[in-house]
Amino acid sequence: MGNDRTRNLVFLNDGTGRFVAGATFGTPSSTRSLTLADLDGDGHTDILVVNRGRQNFIFPGSGSGTFGDGVPFGSEDDSTIDGAATDLDGDGDLDLANRDGGANTIHWNEAVSFERVTGYKTGSDETRGVAVGDVDGDGLADIVTANIGEANAVYFGDGAGGFGRSVRFGHGDDRSYAVRLAGVDLDGDLDIIVANVGAQNAVYFNRRGWGEGGAGTAGSSDSEGFSKFRFGCEDCTTHGVAVGDLNGDGLPKIVTANSGAPNGVFGNVGVGR
Repeated sequence: MGNDRTRNLVFLNDGTGRFVAGATFGTPSSTRSLTLADLDGDGHTDILVVNRGRQNFIFPGSGSGTFGDGVPFGSEDDSTIDGAATDLDGDGDLDLANRDGGANTIHWNEAVSFERVTGYKTGSDETRGVAVGDVDGDGLADIVTANIGEANAVYFGDGAGGFGRSVRFGHGDDRSYAVRLAGVDLDGDLDIIVANVGAQNAVYFNRRGWGEGGAGTAGSSDSEGFSKFRFGCEDCTTHGVAVGDLNGDGLPKIVTANSGAPNGVFGNVGVGR
């Protein structure tokens, strides 16, 4: 569990659906999100902690539910809101999304060192969420960003660490705070689920219609590659979204985390979508 201004905490599953408090990790900071991944290749889960306006850290896992001292990465004044860990060029890389008008960056994993950094997008984006997956079905990882004050975007990977081709989706005045990728309509590709503030949340169903140019209009509601379905209340403040099969019927459900309103679970009717 990532906390703001208090220690982060691990809750251990006892196998009966209950969780008991385990080890703490890190010192009180401004934690905004956690990512779990084996970053050092030792077979144990590590924790990537991103903090707003403070140093980000990686806490190496021992495999027994405890974590070692934090290894810093990035600069001390990074204003990171979200991050994703995935292999972007075949050697186990870490992708980060920064906020507050900062550059979105990729921190490349080179022998468990993340000192080599490259940027993507404009360099002054208001990105709040990031997800990584193969959106266009070419077998290569792509980056999806949820933005405020500008349209959201997909950056298509070329397999060598480049993300030059892109497409925008959503309205330029949307305030999107989180994004997840999942095959919501079970048609074999990844759809995009976006959490919005002050507007309905949205599922962008993947139609793979963007072509090689990756053209998309920044102010349009949809690019050629997606069709949009809105869900939830029109004035909710949704800061988090997750997707999973909660009742074992084989259909993904969407869970939203809201501020000032009840959280929501949205069932999948599985008809035509």
